[in-house]
Amino acid sequence: MGQLGGMAKGKMPYEAKKAQGAATSLQATANLNTMGMWLPGSGNDKLGTKTRAKPEIWSTYPAVAEKSKALKMALVDLVKVAGTDLKGLQGAMGAVGKSCGSCHKAFRAKKQ
Repeated sequence: MGQLGGMAKGKMPYEAKKAQGAATSLQATANLNTMGMWLPGSGNDKLGTKTRAKPEIWSTYPAVAEKSKALKMALVDLVKVAGTDLKGLQGAMGAVGKSCGSCHKAFRAKKQ
């Protein structure tokens, strides 16, 4: 996400091959089964500052699954355009960022 965001914001040069590779890798990561990483009882209510996961992630799980689905759909579009040109990358990054942010805002505590 750092490379893609840097290119989209003009903080680093756009390179089609790198953008395509980063988008494809991000999509592959989003499609991994991460259920074993999000075990009930591993929120910040139990583990304190060792995690930023709020306990609501488990009590409202269908909402998490919907947000994950939105991210995956946004990544399909990103992969299609990331290596074509900067404008395509920038346009697709908005939906990816929005979907990431919607989950992080709801289920991740702010840094202390």
